[in-house]
Amino acid sequence: MGSCNLKCVYLNDDFEIKSGSKEFFITFEKNGKNHHHIEEFVSPDEKDALTEFLHNSKNPDDFRIFSFKDSNDEYALYFTTIYYDTEKKLKCVEFVTLDNAFKQLKDAERDLKTYLAALGATSEYVFIYKKNSETFSLYQFQNNTRTTFFDGNIDVFQEYAIRNSYFLGKYIDQFKKMIQKFKNLDKTINETFESSIRSSGNAKEEITFMGNFCEIFAEQMIIGRILSSENSRGIEKTKSLIEELRFDSLTKVFNKKAITEYAIERIKTNKNDIVALIIIDLDHFKPVNDAYGHIAGDKVLAKTGKILSEIAGESGVVGRYGGDEFVMIIGGMSNETILRGTLHAILVQIRNAFEHSFDDIHITASVGCATHPTNGSTYEELFKKADFGLYRAKDKGRDRYVFFRDDLHAELYKKATEAKTNGIKYDDREVKELEYMSKFMQDLGDEPFQAIVNILKHMKETYSLDDISIFYGDNLELRYTLGDDSGLHENVRYVFSEGFKTALAGKKYVRVDFPQDFKPEYGEFSEEMKKRGILSTIQCILSSGDEIKGLVTFNRTKAAALFAEYEQNCSVMFASILNLLPESTKTDFLLFSKLKTQANNLENK
Repeated sequence: MGSCNLKCVYLNDDFEIKSGSKEFFITFEKNGKNHHHIEEFVSPDEKDALTEFLHNSKNPDDFRIFSFKDSNDEYALYFTTIYYDTEKKLKCVEFVTLDNAFKQLKDAERDLKTYLAALGATSEYVFIYKKNSETFSLYQFQNNTRTTFFDGNIDVFQEYAIRNSYFLGKYIDQFKKMIQKFKNLDKTINETFESSIRSSGNAKEEITFMGNFCEIFAEQMIIGRILSSENSRGIEKTKSLIEELRFDSLTKVFNKKAITEYAIERIKTNKNDIVALIIIDLDHFKPVNDAYGHIAGDKVLAKTGKILSEIAGESGVVGRYGGDEFVMIIGGMSNETILRGTLHAILVQIRNAFEHSFDDIHITASVGCATHPTNGSTYEELFKKADFGLYRAKDKGRDRYVFFRDDLHAELYKKATEAKTNGIKYDDREVKELEYMSKFMQDLGDEPFQAIVNILKHMKETYSLDDISIFYGDNLELRYTLGDDSGLHENVRYVFSEGFKTALAGKKYVRVDFPQDFKPEYGEFSEEMKKRGILSTIQCILSSGDEIKGLVTFNRTKAAALFAEYEQNCSVMFASILNLLPESTKTDFLLFSKLKTQANNLENK
């Protein structure tokens, strides 16, 4: 956990994890197993104490010490604080190991002194506003000496400045508005006045307060300088020109030219660090523009840029490559756990940021990634492999990440690039599956039993399913299964429960990925899936009119093995075709299959 200091996680009122920082996912999430409640990784002896703290803590300065278990099943003590994030409307829990907490306490003062010394290198005036204590300090650093002009409550500073006529006439109201900006913790301060504050009331001049928000440990501050307007205009002109050339005006991240140049240089000069090139593409973005207009679309893009910048932090940069596609270059990917945690944070934070933004559109992200030097030595090679991962993520159903692994992807990547010399051409998996379905329908006319068996075997192997089962009859008994049936019950009577009807929502099939799609109102249906160890399932009704005659289930028991859209479409298509077969054909096939299974079981005994 050496590189992970402050972790934060966002909880709803039931303490379910809705989002978190990349440091949280790196430290606490296991490969293939994600935590969904904060109680899952606290020491069992401390669950009640943690619950009490989460329920009752109102003071953001309050803290407790708890033992949390990391992804290596090792416990460590953490300073833990909690506050309510009004923007996200969630509880934010922040925690840091004791060792790191003490180190940061020691470093905080040194960092602040270093920052102030740097700001004061030009002998300009330096100001600091501290939110926690509501104090405002005004210093001048010159010849390694600090002179204090004011150090006290910010309201007292306002009165003091006006009383001493540092601001006169029309500038008084502007000065008061600036003080309010300090209190509101505006991200930037840029206010120009005519004032005599730097001469202690003796001579007026045009000055500019220029400052930025920062946070050192848990202290929120605005730190900046008071500059002569001549200097400030030079700084602003240069800053504006640089931003125009390098930054995307909408999302405030690098534009395509800047992120490409940065990536090329970073990869070329990189020696010891593991650097990831990550491509992020928003899912279902076009329908937002079409249904809600470009203003809504622009807000989605701007928010995405902010989220990705926060995840990248000091170890990376973000650029908008075009449309709804972003590129992130981030260092420190020294092992797979850190890489997975970062990619997971991107998915979770984007998914939750737009969860309730649109009634009928679910904005998520598909992510592809390649690392230097593991996957290549040039920007072009890494970009192509990350792009390959992105389209694999899209092909698998979106809202997921794929990072390039030579052992898994090298052969397929080679075929894809050879098939299309001017770019990667991916096999359209959905088209191939539709071809299999077409052949299945043709074969039904000749050998219906064998056709059904063949297509189900193909689907099980190709879709990496644990089992496909058919339940039929008045009691919806198990009549056919292909795969591991150890977790299956004899029937699926739960289809008559209110919970399953809720999940159906008027359709002929249910597709659920647990636990992210879990809803309390699913009731008995959710409980049955839990008992059977099923984490991802497509369940299709066989019916005659309104009467339910059977159920076809396609199940996975592995975490994060979500269904791709083409897998869902073909599963529903198979069930629809089966449902349309003559009753005698269905009955004969299921009876024959059941008798054959029983005979095989007796033979094995």
